[in-house]
Amino acid sequence: LPDGSTLHLNSDSEVSVRFTGAERLVTLQRGQAVFQVAKDAARRFRVSAGDTQVIAIGTLFDVYRRPSGTEVVVMEGRVAVLRGPAPENGQTLSLPGATALDAGEQVVVAPDPGSAPQVSHADLRRARAWTQREIVLEASPLSEVVADFNRYSSVPIEIDGEDLKAIKISGVFGAYDVESLLDFVRRMRSEEHTSELQS
Repeated sequence: LPDGSTLHLNSDSEVSVRFTGAERLVTLQRGQAVFQVAKDAARRFRVSAGDTQVIAIGTLFDVYRRPSGTEVVVMEGRVAVLRGPAPENGQTLSLPGATALDAGEQVVVAPDPGSAPQVSHADLRRARAWTQREIVLEASPLSEVVADFNRYSSVPIEIDGEDLKAIKISGVFGAYDVESLLDFVRRMRSEEHTSELQS
């Protein structure tokens, strides 16, 4: 980027960039991006993802805009995350109503304005996995897993049945290795069926 910051875009992602004398703004229209922000004490760096604002000065963080909410993971430094429009003044991290995130922490901002963002420990390997063309899953519902894989595949996977969508998947997969995922799900279903027959 013009200020020396670096932006990595995941597949099926889109951003727009607008830098002014007062602020560096990147709007994440859809998808996921990692930002390595160059320090500039005079201009905050802001990522706008729908109703979620992420504000930093110099740090490394990931923003993933999903239909179920925007996930922010901090790898280095510190950011402020808030819902709604960002104040126009030059404040950076000490914003009223903002959630402060340090390195190794994450938060999901749900679309429902009544739900408070919850800070939790971040799985940094999972957050960085897509930059290595991997998908790391930890008890993730199959509906979200398929949405992740469909970003990389020219032939989308469709789930037939609500019971399948709720299946929890854990493991590490190549982002383009759809067959391994499908084989894994088939084995899981086969083992469940065998267990049901034995019980």
